[in-house]
Amino acid sequence: MGRMNFRQVEVFKAIMTAGSVTDAARLLHVSVPAVSQVLSHTESQLGFPLFERIKGRLHPTTEAHRLYSEVELVYQGVQRIDRLACRSCRSIIPTCIPFRSRVDASC
Repeated sequence: MGRMNFRQVEVFKAIMTAGSVTDAARLLHVSVPAVSQVLSHTESQLGFPLFERIKGRLHPTTEAHRLYSEVELVYQGVQRIDRLACRSCRSIIPTCIPFRSRVDASC
């Protein structure tokens, strides 16, 4: 069993959010093969599938749904940190640009 790096988490979240590798690639502004490769490597590294492949479509496994719940909590935490940093930065530099994940660009 391995760990997931931030890029793997980002790709996983994009697939779960977008519903397909193609739409996740579009969301992340990368190629479909790049997303597929990260997903394949992630599943291999974790030692279990995140998606079932049925008739060319991805269906999240129970493990994927559990993982996604945790990923959402992490992203919410990152957003809270970003808002705090943004407020602090703007008090010093009015033109401060906050952090934006490619998957979740809300501030």
